[in-house]
Amino acid sequence: MPQFLTASSQTPEELATHFSSFWDSFLEWGKSYLPRLVAAIVILLVGWYLVKWICRSVKKAMSRGKTDAGVTSFVNSALKICLWIVLLLVVAAQLGLQINSIIAALGAAAVAIALAVKDSLSNVASGILIIITKPFKVGDYIEIVYKIELMFTTLITADNKNVILPNSRVSANNVVNYTAQETRRLDLNFSIGYNDDIQQAKGILQRLIDQDPRVVRREESIIGVFSQDESGVTLALKVWCNTSDYWDLHYALEEQVKLAFDQAGITIPYPQMDVHLVP
Repeated sequence: MPQFLTASSQTPEELATHFSSFWDSFLEWGKSYLPRLVAAIVILLVGWYLVKWICRSVKKAMSRGKTDAGVTSFVNSALKICLWIVLLLVVAAQLGLQINSIIAALGAAAVAIALAVKDSLSNVASGILIIITKPFKVGDYIEIVYKIELMFTTLITADNKNVILPNSRVSANNVVNYTAQETRRLDLNFSIGYNDDIQQAKGILQRLIDQDPRVVRREESIIGVFSQDESGVTLALKVWCNTSDYWDLHYALEEQVKLAFDQAGITIPYPQMDVHLVP
């Protein structure tokens, strides 16, 4: 593109001639380059819409095919990145840039970038590993898995907070999946006083679990003395239930045991200290 010429000694006529020459050169450059620029903008806008449409269509198709939600979000994330790279290369070509040179430069920089972002590449590899091995899926309660993307896994806590973890951390650490199995064991402890009847308290616990349809009968329930503590005796109650009923049964038994113990006159001890005064 032509540049302005400056000379303090030029006459107004010479300045006008230079400006006219510059303006003609600018118009000539605009006529040759402006269509490319407009075409590049149109390609970018249309391509942006197509990327969104393709990603949305692939996501719907995978959902209709009952593909695991984690695989769907991972594939959608990777597809979006690839499509944007292709779109930007097409736009660069339309602007007259040498694509071969750009690709060569990207290839030469790839090694340096790989060393600089090795943790990110580890996240990608770990994400692929998570998709293949499936230690959990979207919807599982580890805290609840919301989505698995190319580099990150998003969890939702019980109080609705988003926790975004690099995939490398997810795959490198222990993962406790609370909903992977159909049934879970519910472990509860209840304390009674030393003067209370242990057999009576165990009978109340047995009656309560016998009456609750959420308790899985095919698995053995356990009721026994867990420990003898400073202030009382702790009874352990271990019952099995469907994973979806875990918390409902937990809350129900805590309430029902308290009410039943109160009705039977069984005390629930609290920490206390006996002080003996020596005269």
